Amino acid sequence: MGEIYSAVLIISDDPEMNHLHWRRLVRLGTIPSAVFIVAAALFLHQSPFFLAEAGQQTAASQVLEQMRRDNGLPSERVDFRSPEREGRLDMSFESQLRKLWRGPLFPTTLILMCSCFNLNFAFYGGLYAFPTVLPTLAGAEQVSAGLQLVLGSLCSLSGALLGGFLGASFRRKPMIKVLWLVLVCCLILFAVGATHDGRVCVVLWHIGYYGMKIMTSSQFVVTYVYTSEVYPTSIRTTGCGFAFASGRLAAMLAPLAFEKLTALTGSYGAFFYVMAGSCLLNLLVIDFLPVETFNSALADSIKED
Repeated sequence: MGEIYSAVLIISDDPEMNHLHWRRLVRLGTIPSAVFIVAAALFLHQSPFFLAEAGQQTAASQVLEQMRRDNGLPSERVDFRSPEREGRLDMSFESQLRKLWRGPLFPTTLILMCSCFNLNFAFYGGLYAFPTVLPTLAGAEQVSAGLQLVLGSLCSLSGALLGGFLGASFRRKPMIKVLWLVLVCCLILFAVGATHDGRVCVVLWHIGYYGMKIMTSSQFVVTYVYTSEVYPTSIRTTGCGFAFASGRLAAMLAPLAFEKLTALTGSYGAFFYVMAGSCLLNLLVIDFLPVETFNSALADSIKED
Protein backbone atom coordinates (compact mmCIF):
# COMPACT_ATOMS: atom_id res chain seq x y z
CA MET A 1 0.00 0.00 0.00
CA GLY A 2 2.89 2.33 0.72
CA GLU A 3 4.33 1.64 -2.70
CA ILE A 4 0.98 2.48 -4.33
CA TYR A 5 0.80 5.69 -2.29
CA SER A 6 4.32 6.68 -3.38
CA ALA A 7 3.55 5.96 -7.04
CA VAL A 8 0.39 8.08 -6.89
CA LEU A 9 2.41 10.94 -5.39
CA ILE A 10 4.88 10.67 -8.28
CA ILE A 11 2.09 10.76 -10.88
CA SER A 12 0.60 13.84 -9.24
CA ASP A 13 4.00 15.55 -9.46
CA ASP A 14 5.13 14.46 -12.96
CA PRO A 15 3.69 11.39 -14.76
CA GLU A 16 6.78 11.11 -16.96
CA MET A 17 9.14 11.41 -13.95
CA ASN A 18 11.41 13.87 -15.72
CA HIS A 19 11.12 16.81 -13.29
CA LEU A 20 10.19 15.51 -9.84
CA HIS A 21 10.16 17.81 -6.80
CA TRP A 22 11.75 15.43 -4.34
CA ARG A 23 11.44 17.66 -1.25
CA ARG A 24 7.68 17.89 -1.69
CA LEU A 25 7.45 14.16 -2.30
CA VAL A 26 9.44 13.37 0.86
CA ARG A 27 7.22 15.65 2.94
CA LEU A 28 4.05 14.04 1.60
CA GLY A 29 5.63 10.63 2.04
CA THR A 30 5.87 11.13 5.80
CA ILE A 31 2.09 11.39 6.23
CA PRO A 32 1.44 7.63 6.57
CA SER A 33 4.11 7.39 9.27
CA ALA A 34 2.35 10.05 11.33
CA VAL A 35 -0.98 8.29 10.89
CA PHE A 36 0.26 4.85 11.81
CA ILE A 37 2.27 5.93 14.85
CA VAL A 38 -0.98 7.29 16.31
CA ALA A 39 -2.86 4.13 15.33
CA ALA A 40 -0.16 1.93 16.85
CA ALA A 41 -0.17 3.91 20.10
CA LEU A 42 -3.94 3.54 20.36
CA PHE A 43 -4.56 -0.02 19.16
CA LEU A 44 -1.36 -2.11 19.14
CA HIS A 45 -1.23 -4.63 22.00
CA GLN A 46 1.84 -5.81 23.83
CA SER A 47 2.70 -9.47 23.21
CA PRO A 48 0.87 -11.60 25.80
CA PHE A 49 3.70 -14.14 25.62
CA PHE A 50 6.21 -11.43 26.50
CA LEU A 51 4.05 -10.23 29.39
CA ALA A 52 3.70 -13.79 30.70
CA GLU A 53 7.46 -14.31 30.40
CA ALA A 54 7.96 -11.13 32.42
CA GLY A 55 5.66 -12.42 35.17
CA GLN A 56 2.81 -10.01 34.32
CA GLN A 57 0.03 -12.61 34.18
CA THR A 58 -2.75 -10.09 34.82
CA ALA A 59 -1.64 -7.84 31.96
CA ALA A 60 -1.26 -10.86 29.66
CA SER A 61 -4.82 -11.99 30.50
CA GLN A 62 -6.12 -8.49 29.76
CA VAL A 63 -4.48 -8.51 26.32
CA LEU A 64 -5.89 -11.96 25.54
CA GLU A 65 -9.34 -10.79 26.62
CA GLN A 66 -9.07 -7.73 24.35
CA MET A 67 -7.96 -9.94 21.44
CA ARG A 68 -11.00 -12.14 22.07
CA ARG A 69 -13.31 -9.11 21.89
CA ASP A 70 -11.54 -7.76 18.79
CA ASN A 71 -12.15 -11.06 16.99
CA GLY A 72 -15.83 -11.16 18.02
CA LEU A 73 -15.48 -14.49 19.82
CA PRO A 74 -17.85 -15.64 22.55
CA SER A 75 -16.95 -14.99 26.15
CA GLU A 76 -14.60 -17.64 27.45
CA ARG A 77 -11.98 -17.83 30.14
CA VAL A 78 -8.56 -16.68 29.06
CA ASP A 79 -6.58 -18.40 31.79
CA PHE A 80 -3.30 -19.85 30.57
CA ARG A 81 -0.39 -21.92 31.74
CA SER A 82 2.75 -19.88 32.41
CA PRO A 83 5.55 -20.53 29.89
CA GLU A 84 7.93 -23.30 30.88
CA ARG A 85 11.31 -22.00 31.92
CA GLU A 86 13.07 -25.34 32.24
CA GLY A 87 15.94 -25.64 29.79
CA ARG A 88 15.86 -21.91 29.06
CA LEU A 89 17.75 -20.57 32.03
CA ASP A 90 20.58 -19.20 29.89
CA MET A 91 18.88 -16.75 27.53
CA SER A 92 21.85 -14.46 26.96
CA PHE A 93 22.57 -13.25 23.45
CA GLU A 94 25.80 -15.27 23.36
CA SER A 95 23.88 -18.43 24.26
CA GLN A 96 21.38 -17.82 21.48
CA LEU A 97 24.18 -17.28 18.99
CA ARG A 98 25.71 -20.62 19.91
CA LYS A 99 22.36 -22.33 19.32
CA LEU A 100 21.91 -20.63 15.95
CA TRP A 101 25.24 -21.76 14.57
CA ARG A 102 25.12 -25.44 15.48
CA GLY A 103 23.08 -28.48 14.47
CA PRO A 104 20.23 -28.14 11.96
CA LEU A 105 19.91 -24.41 12.64
CA PHE A 106 23.34 -23.76 11.11
CA PRO A 107 22.37 -24.47 7.47
CA THR A 108 18.90 -23.06 8.13
CA THR A 109 20.30 -19.71 9.25
CA LEU A 110 22.78 -19.48 6.37
CA ILE A 111 20.19 -20.32 3.72
CA LEU A 112 17.58 -17.97 5.15
CA MET A 113 20.11 -15.13 5.35
CA CYS A 114 20.95 -15.79 1.70
CA SER A 115 17.26 -15.95 0.76
CA CYS A 116 16.36 -12.72 2.53
CA PHE A 117 19.41 -11.03 1.01
CA ASN A 118 18.53 -12.04 -2.56
CA LEU A 119 14.85 -11.29 -2.13
CA ASN A 120 15.46 -7.78 -0.82
CA PHE A 121 18.17 -7.23 -3.43
CA ALA A 122 15.69 -8.05 -6.19
CA PHE A 123 12.80 -6.10 -4.70
CA TYR A 124 14.60 -2.91 -3.67
CA GLY A 125 16.94 -3.07 -6.63
CA GLY A 126 13.86 -3.03 -8.82
CA LEU A 127 12.33 -0.16 -6.85
CA TYR A 128 15.47 1.86 -7.48
CA ALA A 129 16.01 0.80 -11.09
CA PHE A 130 12.51 0.99 -12.56
CA PRO A 131 12.03 4.78 -12.29
CA THR A 132 15.27 5.15 -14.26
CA VAL A 133 14.70 2.35 -16.76
CA LEU A 134 10.97 2.54 -17.55
CA PRO A 135 10.97 5.97 -19.26
CA THR A 136 13.66 4.77 -21.70
CA LEU A 137 12.02 1.53 -22.84
CA ALA A 138 10.40 0.89 -26.20
CA GLY A 139 6.62 1.03 -25.91
CA ALA A 140 6.77 3.14 -22.75
CA GLU A 141 5.20 6.07 -24.58
CA GLN A 142 1.84 4.25 -24.61
CA VAL A 143 1.58 4.41 -20.82
CA SER A 144 3.41 7.00 -18.74
CA ALA A 145 6.28 5.78 -16.58
CA GLY A 146 4.47 7.01 -13.48
CA LEU A 147 1.38 4.97 -14.32
CA GLN A 148 3.60 1.95 -14.90
CA LEU A 149 4.81 2.36 -11.31
CA VAL A 150 1.21 2.40 -10.09
CA LEU A 151 0.38 -0.73 -12.09
CA GLY A 152 3.50 -2.40 -10.75
CA SER A 153 2.47 -1.48 -7.21
CA LEU A 154 -0.95 -3.04 -7.77
CA CYS A 155 0.84 -6.17 -8.97
CA SER A 156 2.85 -6.14 -5.73
CA LEU A 157 -0.39 -6.00 -3.76
CA SER A 158 -1.83 -8.91 -5.72
CA GLY A 159 1.44 -10.77 -5.18
CA ALA A 160 1.11 -10.38 -1.43
CA LEU A 161 -2.40 -11.82 -1.60
CA LEU A 162 -1.11 -14.67 -3.79
CA GLY A 163 1.66 -15.35 -1.27
CA GLY A 164 -0.91 -15.56 1.52
CA PHE A 165 -2.91 -18.12 -0.45
CA LEU A 166 0.15 -20.19 -1.37
CA GLY A 167 1.48 -20.13 2.19
CA ALA A 168 -1.85 -21.32 3.57
CA SER A 169 -2.38 -24.03 0.96
CA PHE A 170 0.96 -25.61 0.05
CA ARG A 171 4.17 -26.81 1.64
CA ARG A 172 6.64 -24.02 2.24
CA LYS A 173 9.86 -25.31 0.64
CA PRO A 174 8.37 -26.34 -2.74
CA MET A 175 6.53 -23.01 -2.96
CA ILE A 176 9.70 -21.07 -2.22
CA LYS A 177 11.48 -22.95 -5.02
CA VAL A 178 8.65 -22.37 -7.51
CA LEU A 179 8.55 -18.65 -6.72
CA TRP A 180 12.33 -18.37 -7.15
CA LEU A 181 12.13 -20.14 -10.51
CA VAL A 182 9.37 -17.88 -11.83
CA LEU A 183 11.21 -14.80 -10.55
CA VAL A 184 14.38 -15.86 -12.38
CA CYS A 185 12.37 -16.20 -15.61
CA CYS A 186 10.80 -12.76 -15.11
CA LEU A 187 14.18 -11.13 -14.48
CA ILE A 188 15.58 -12.62 -17.68
CA LEU A 189 12.50 -11.62 -19.70
CA PHE A 190 12.75 -8.04 -18.47
CA ALA A 191 16.48 -7.83 -19.16
CA VAL A 192 16.07 -9.17 -22.69
CA GLY A 193 13.06 -7.00 -23.46
CA ALA A 194 14.61 -3.85 -21.98
CA THR A 195 17.85 -4.13 -23.95
CA HIS A 196 16.44 -5.00 -27.38
CA ASP A 197 13.99 -3.46 -29.82
CA GLY A 198 10.87 -4.86 -31.43
CA ARG A 199 7.27 -5.61 -30.56
CA VAL A 200 8.17 -8.96 -29.04
CA CYS A 201 10.65 -7.25 -26.73
CA VAL A 202 7.97 -4.79 -25.61
CA VAL A 203 5.80 -7.74 -24.60
CA LEU A 204 8.74 -9.42 -22.87
CA TRP A 205 9.65 -6.48 -20.66
CA HIS A 206 6.01 -5.95 -19.71
CA ILE A 207 5.68 -9.60 -18.67
CA GLY A 208 8.99 -9.48 -16.86
CA TYR A 209 8.19 -6.23 -15.05
CA TYR A 210 4.75 -7.21 -13.80
CA GLY A 211 5.92 -10.74 -13.04
CA MET A 212 8.82 -9.46 -10.94
CA LYS A 213 6.48 -7.29 -8.88
CA ILE A 214 4.11 -10.20 -8.24
CA MET A 215 6.79 -12.81 -7.51
CA THR A 216 8.87 -10.72 -5.12
CA SER A 217 5.82 -9.84 -3.03
CA SER A 218 4.66 -13.46 -2.97
CA GLN A 219 8.14 -14.63 -2.03
CA PHE A 220 8.28 -12.09 0.79
CA VAL A 221 5.17 -13.60 2.35
CA VAL A 222 6.15 -17.26 2.02
CA THR A 223 9.83 -16.87 2.93
CA TYR A 224 9.28 -14.54 5.87
CA VAL A 225 6.51 -16.75 7.27
CA TYR A 226 8.79 -19.78 6.97
CA THR A 227 11.57 -17.87 8.71
CA SER A 228 9.32 -16.94 11.62
CA GLU A 229 8.09 -20.55 11.92
CA VAL A 230 11.30 -22.53 11.63
CA TYR A 231 13.04 -21.13 14.73
CA PRO A 232 12.01 -22.32 18.20
CA THR A 233 10.30 -19.70 20.35
CA SER A 234 13.31 -19.37 22.66
CA ILE A 235 15.54 -18.03 19.85
CA ARG A 236 12.99 -16.95 17.24
CA THR A 237 13.67 -13.23 17.56
CA THR A 238 17.44 -13.69 17.22
CA GLY A 239 17.15 -16.07 14.27
CA CYS A 240 14.70 -13.84 12.44
CA GLY A 241 16.90 -10.85 13.25
CA PHE A 242 19.88 -12.36 11.44
CA ALA A 243 17.80 -13.26 8.38
CA PHE A 244 15.91 -9.97 8.18
CA ALA A 245 19.04 -7.89 8.81
CA SER A 246 20.75 -9.53 5.84
CA GLY A 247 17.74 -8.40 3.80
CA ARG A 248 18.12 -4.82 4.98
CA LEU A 249 21.80 -4.94 4.02
CA ALA A 250 20.78 -6.03 0.52
CA ALA A 251 18.27 -3.17 0.31
CA MET A 252 21.10 -0.72 0.99
CA LEU A 253 23.53 -2.33 -1.46
CA ALA A 254 21.11 -2.82 -4.37
CA PRO A 255 21.07 0.83 -5.60
CA LEU A 256 24.87 0.96 -5.47
CA ALA A 257 25.10 -2.31 -7.39
CA PHE A 258 22.70 -1.03 -10.05
CA GLU A 259 24.73 2.14 -10.60
CA LYS A 260 28.08 0.34 -10.64
CA LEU A 261 26.99 -2.46 -12.99
CA THR A 262 25.32 0.02 -15.34
CA ALA A 263 28.44 2.19 -15.40
CA LEU A 264 30.75 -0.79 -16.01
CA THR A 265 28.69 -2.46 -18.73
CA GLY A 266 26.86 0.50 -20.23
CA SER A 267 23.58 -1.41 -20.02
CA TYR A 268 20.73 -1.73 -17.54
CA GLY A 269 20.46 -5.41 -18.39
CA ALA A 270 23.59 -6.48 -16.48
CA PHE A 271 21.99 -5.73 -13.13
CA PHE A 272 18.94 -7.88 -13.88
CA TYR A 273 21.05 -10.74 -15.22
CA VAL A 274 23.14 -10.71 -12.05
CA MET A 275 19.97 -10.78 -9.96
CA ALA A 276 18.65 -13.70 -12.01
CA GLY A 277 21.85 -15.69 -11.47
CA SER A 278 21.85 -14.99 -7.74
CA CYS A 279 18.19 -16.03 -7.40
CA LEU A 280 18.87 -19.22 -9.37
CA LEU A 281 21.67 -20.18 -6.97
CA ASN A 282 19.32 -19.47 -4.09
CA LEU A 283 16.73 -21.83 -5.58
CA LEU A 284 19.30 -24.66 -5.67
CA VAL A 285 20.10 -24.50 -1.94
CA ILE A 286 16.48 -24.53 -0.68
CA ASP A 287 16.53 -28.36 -0.63
CA PHE A 288 19.20 -28.17 2.09
CA LEU A 289 16.74 -26.63 4.54
CA PRO A 290 16.23 -29.50 7.03
CA VAL A 291 12.77 -28.52 8.30
CA GLU A 292 9.36 -28.19 6.63
CA THR A 293 6.99 -26.09 8.76
CA PHE A 294 3.71 -26.41 6.85
CA ASN A 295 0.93 -27.70 9.15
CA SER A 296 3.52 -28.42 11.85
CA ALA A 297 3.42 -27.43 15.49
CA LEU A 298 5.94 -24.67 16.21
CA ALA A 299 8.78 -25.63 18.55
CA ASP A 300 9.23 -23.80 21.85
CA SER A 301 12.80 -24.82 22.68
CA ILE A 302 15.84 -26.67 21.37
CA LYS A 303 16.70 -30.13 22.62
CA GLU A 304 20.48 -30.07 22.55
CA ASP A 305 22.75 -33.12 22.73
